Amino acid sequence: MLISIVHRCSSIDVITEETYIFAEIFDRTVTCVLQSLQQGIKVNDMIAVCIPNITKKQDVVKLFRAKIVFADENSVDTILEATKLKNYDIKVVVFGKSLNALPFSNILEGHIKYDIENFQCTNIDNVHDTAGLLYSSGTTGLPKGVRISHFALLSNVLLSGNLNTEGIPLWLSPYFWITRNRILKSKYFKKYDMSNIRKMYLSGAIVTSKRQIMLKEYFLNADVIQIYSKMKMTYCDLLVSTETRRKVVNECDNFIIQDNILKGKEEPLSTEYTNIGKLLLDRMKAKPNFVGQIDVISEEIYTFAEMFDRTVKCALWLRQQGIKVNDVVAVCAPNIMDSFAPFFASFCVGAIFTPWNSAMDIREARYFMKLSGAKIVFAEENAVNTILEAAKFENYDIKVVVFGKAPNALPFSNILEGHIKYDVENFQCTSIDNVHDTAGLLYSSGTTGLPKGVRISHFALLSNVLLSGNFNTEGIPLWLSPYFWMTGVLLTLSSVVNYCRRLLYPTFEEEMVCKIIEKYEVTWMFLSSSMANRILKSGYFKKYDVSSISKLNISGAIFTANSQMKLKECFPSADIIQIFGMTEFCGIITLQKPHHKAGSIGTVRSNAQIKIVDLKTRCALGPNRIGELLGKSLTMMRDYYNNPEATKDTIDDDGWLHTGDLAYYDENGEFFIIDRLKEIIKYRGIQISPSEIENLLQTHPDVIEVAVVGIPHILDDEHPIAFVTKVPDSKVSERELQELVSRNMTDSYHLRGGVKFLEKMPYTASRKISRKDLKAMAKSYQLK
Repeated sequence: MLISIVHRCSSIDVITEETYIFAEIFDRTVTCVLQSLQQGIKVNDMIAVCIPNITKKQDVVKLFRAKIVFADENSVDTILEATKLKNYDIKVVVFGKSLNALPFSNILEGHIKYDIENFQCTNIDNVHDTAGLLYSSGTTGLPKGVRISHFALLSNVLLSGNLNTEGIPLWLSPYFWITRNRILKSKYFKKYDMSNIRKMYLSGAIVTSKRQIMLKEYFLNADVIQIYSKMKMTYCDLLVSTETRRKVVNECDNFIIQDNILKGKEEPLSTEYTNIGKLLLDRMKAKPNFVGQIDVISEEIYTFAEMFDRTVKCALWLRQQGIKVNDVVAVCAPNIMDSFAPFFASFCVGAIFTPWNSAMDIREARYFMKLSGAKIVFAEENAVNTILEAAKFENYDIKVVVFGKAPNALPFSNILEGHIKYDVENFQCTSIDNVHDTAGLLYSSGTTGLPKGVRISHFALLSNVLLSGNFNTEGIPLWLSPYFWMTGVLLTLSSVVNYCRRLLYPTFEEEMVCKIIEKYEVTWMFLSSSMANRILKSGYFKKYDVSSISKLNISGAIFTANSQMKLKECFPSADIIQIFGMTEFCGIITLQKPHHKAGSIGTVRSNAQIKIVDLKTRCALGPNRIGELLGKSLTMMRDYYNNPEATKDTIDDDGWLHTGDLAYYDENGEFFIIDRLKEIIKYRGIQISPSEIENLLQTHPDVIEVAVVGIPHILDDEHPIAFVTKVPDSKVSERELQELVSRNMTDSYHLRGGVKFLEKMPYTASRKISRKDLKAMAKSYQLK
């Protein structure tokens, strides 16, 4: 490139008026390279250029480990002192003169003309190899080394529109910058003719719209253009510790927007495992003395050695019963000490694990039994009779194992007996030929009907527990999700894989949760939005020391910005993080970060894609337009088990899963859920979002939980009716809440169906409010 324009003037020193044409720059560049080669410099060795504004050179020297540094006269002594302190051998070349440094002019001498004219650059095999090591701004600490590739530099100088230097440009950025209000304040622009300026780029810090307009007034012929960039956006890697690298990369949301589709970064899963059961056994074997579980009531503990022993003995017993690949094994129990064993053992023998709600009635038990075709069920004592009655109704042959004692059920303790030590120690998991084979049969939330069976693969489970950032259970976590919830499954698996102690308590009780936090100094907690609201209204967090909590993850239903900010006040040391997922996705597809807006569900996760589509045209919408949220993920369900019609209604021909949620995303790619499509109320043809009324009622200090549904009306289509649970001994009245809505919302939103107070809400098995039951109650009020 330099050869083709040898006589063009390239650089002018505005103080001395000395000029360099490209021929001179070419000559100096090549002779400098030849000298470097003579010094033994090779591919991936570092050469530094030191300029006056590096203040702590000893730290930079330690970081970059350069073999040669080219420095100005004032920097030489500092560099030599730094290398002395670090006992580091480095050759210093000085621009000018300095003791103990080689003058730059010397290295230009003694080179043969033929070598210069016929110089060939060293071949670079990969355009993404490192070309430069630059530095982050270091505004909050020492600069971090940022590795820049040849590709990044080539892209910036060859692609149009990046940094166009046509005409006669001026910049004062040193090499230490990858690319101020001071000129505006100085007023020197009034003293000199600056009418030739056609374009002015601004970057580095915030320039307000007011100051940008002022600059435009003073530089009338110029386009005043702001640009935004970070050193990290050009990086190929960071020359820092793994922890620092993770922190820096996570500063940016890793997604792109393409054709109104928001795509998370691709994070491929590379693993030797095809069976999640083998991974669990290997982890437990690796740290046998690690305490894996604590029962917070009895304070009984299980080490990984004990958990391994129980899992393998349960797996051996399942094989003795003839359980083989793709047979279904059910677990119907809350979070109790031994419930993990059949859960893990099912995977180990290649069976399909399915969790049943331990609080189910006979109707639900019959449904789960018929749908899953389970051959064995492990149940808590209180669920045994329901299961046996359901089996009798269905004339269904099923073996029941009980945690404890119950008539007509085999005690779990019995199945642990009679196994040979050699068989336990040398147990081998059943081989799974395809990592995408079914590992679990879980269930949709069932808020508007009976739950549907959701088939989850080994790949989906492995991805969730092995890929970073999905369900990180570091520290001392607490969750109360049973296996019937997807979060209960994933968090339990993750706790073993990541060597994390699990605290067991069977039910959610506001005060008990706060007691557990204080006693065990819990650092991380997962709560459903319902649980979070109940803790918020209970006030127990004031009675106990909950300062150990550093992160609270919220999911399950809409959690308003107001509720999120109030929860932050209760847990000031914690990041309150909302996540969005579905059983059908086998995990989360959005994750809120601390810098995101309160009330959002965050941005799209890795290995996932999301779009918002118009309800009529089904076209993908841009920012701030409400439509249905559709998603794709590598871990999403295979199908609804034995329900092809429901599968077809949910997953379209292009593989998009229709969530049924009304939502939008903003300019930053943050998503906000508005409501469920099926829960929209129609009043005289006007669509009413129940969540808007619920959010308002939730602001009343005496309201714990609220759900608004439609009650049919012969003239108006539907009237909104609110079901409310209130703080104990509260005097709040139906009329008070109706007036709260009337004062703050338009006429169509008024609670014409009334307000009904309940002792407790009806819940689905996944602890979501059962709107199906509330609608039935609303209809019964209508008939009276």
